[in-house]
Amino acid sequence: MIVHRITVRYQVGGVEEAVNLLKEMLTRADFPHAVRLYRPRFGVTDMTIGEFEFESLAQMEQFWRDWEMQPEMQAFWEKYRHLIEPGMVHDILDVMLEIEK
Repeated sequence: MIVHRITVRYQVGGVEEAVNLLKEMLTRADFPHAVRLYRPRFGVTDMTIGEFEFESLAQMEQFWRDWEMQPEMQAFWEKYRHLIEPGMVHDILDVMLEIEK
């Protein structure tokens, strides 16, 4: 299992609109595993951190290729790109331990 973590900073005043766009797109996507979207409660709050779980790097790469090919993605990116700061950070992490309760 891997986790693709994406950290995004937003333009001043753009975080609420960006989070609403993200929530809409993420709830419509057919992700194969868990998806989490975080926003810091304190400190730097003009950012989100998304975590997306996949079985393998190949599954992740295929998912994102298919995601970008969706017709509605062009409209999403047109709105979203004006709200974000340059320098989106992508981390690909191997899950080493998972304890379920």
